[in-house]
Amino acid sequence: MKDDIMDRLAAARPAALDPTAPVPPEVRQRELHRAMSGLGNRPAAPGRARRGIRRPAWTVSAGLATAAVVASVVLTAPGSTGDGAPASGASGRQVLVAAATDVEQQPQEARGRYWHEVTRSGAATEVPGKGYTLTARWQEQVWLASGSDRRWSRHTDLGARPAGPRDEAVWREQGAPRSWTVDGTRLSYEGRGVTQEDAPGGATDQGVLGGLPVSLMDELSSDEKVLREQLRAHLDERYNAPERHLDALVVDAAVQVAMHMPVTPGVRAAAYRLLAGEPDIRALGDVTTPEGRTGRGVGLSSDRAPGTEIQLVFDRGTGAPIGEQRVLTKELDGQPEGTVLDYTTVIAARWTDTAPPFTGDRSRRP
Repeated sequence: MKDDIMDRLAAARPAALDPTAPVPPEVRQRELHRAMSGLGNRPAAPGRARRGIRRPAWTVSAGLATAAVVASVVLTAPGSTGDGAPASGASGRQVLVAAATDVEQQPQEARGRYWHEVTRSGAATEVPGKGYTLTARWQEQVWLASGSDRRWSRHTDLGARPAGPRDEAVWREQGAPRSWTVDGTRLSYEGRGVTQEDAPGGATDQGVLGGLPVSLMDELSSDEKVLREQLRAHLDERYNAPERHLDALVVDAAVQVAMHMPVTPGVRAAAYRLLAGEPDIRALGDVTTPEGRTGRGVGLSSDRAPGTEIQLVFDRGTGAPIGEQRVLTKELDGQPEGTVLDYTTVIAARWTDTAPPFTGDRSRRP
């Protein structure tokens, strides 16, 4: 399928499509066409992007996105009162271990024919010559067939909005236009609806998601040390990456298992605990995603994009993944510390017996 602006924005979402990593060209092309999360360091966002961000394509993760400040100071962690008051000195490790304990206590959902995940994402782009930034927004639906690597996806353009209060003020001063041209592509306030459907036999036929085949999920261990070795062995065989890249790819893969993949509660908890062992993990308190969902968050710095961190958000009651976002940890190109650079919010994720509502590929161009 020919690439367009929304495909590129969606493919830019958070973990292993690093331009510096030794990824085979055919794999990179397939993952770039996958509208969540590719695992990449630099998005192909339109206009003058301020910063490149990594993001995987099984959800949705985005390139640069809405300017929003992370809210926080309370969390539920070991020793918490349970009413939002934090335990004294709770660390990022404690938050993740608490989320792991919560999630592994959830009942195992009966497996259906398909794992169905719905996510919403956003990416920002400057409007040429207008002095303000838009957030292009989209919804991604993914169906993964049980026991195989067959994958269906549907991409829906939800329209663009001014990225923040300052952008909205400038936009209104200029008459509040409802359509824009960026890099030769039309963006609109209303959005274009469904722009792409991809069924097996198309760009995602092999079902390789950020370097992890869906069929591998049934083999993963609920022990975090064993899980780390499994991910490392698979990624080493696939990419034959240098050690410094392989370590980062393992963490990226663990993020995807934790946040998006169809695994048991035990395996998801193991992925949380694997990430809890990272030396730079830190507690954030309560974090509200740009889609309005709030949960306890942790931050993990990015070696690939200095001055940014990936923030993972978990439900405070069940430990279930809510979403992820990448945030500036220092001022960059006029954007203040705390600006959300890209985000993906999980709207729904469950097993179902209902088949995807399409059987072939469709691509709608602007």
